[in-house]
Amino acid sequence: MNRLPTAAVIIDVHKELNAVRECRSMEIPTVCLIDTDSDPTLADITIPGNDDAMRSIELIMRELADAVEEGRKSRPEPTEAAEARRGPSGRVPAARRSAR
Repeated sequence: MNRLPTAAVIIDVHKELNAVRECRSMEIPTVCLIDTDSDPTLADITIPGNDDAMRSIELIMRELADAVEEGRKSRPEPTEAAEARRGPSGRVPAARRSAR
């Protein structure tokens, strides 16, 4: 990877606790499928559901992927000036965000 992800999708917070902690330390937002055995306070965005059933996981992942694709299609194409403002992480640096 040549830049940090803008978000992480985590299926089982209970099993993937190290991934959640790493995302928190790097300030990467998490979208988590939360079952009754997981702590919902660890996730930035929680999706209640069965994180053990493949059908549930497939449904949630399909819907998330469709929403991301729909969002990308509705976003305007970036201009060269906007790309030049972005840092190596792909995000606009905080100092430049306030200047806009």
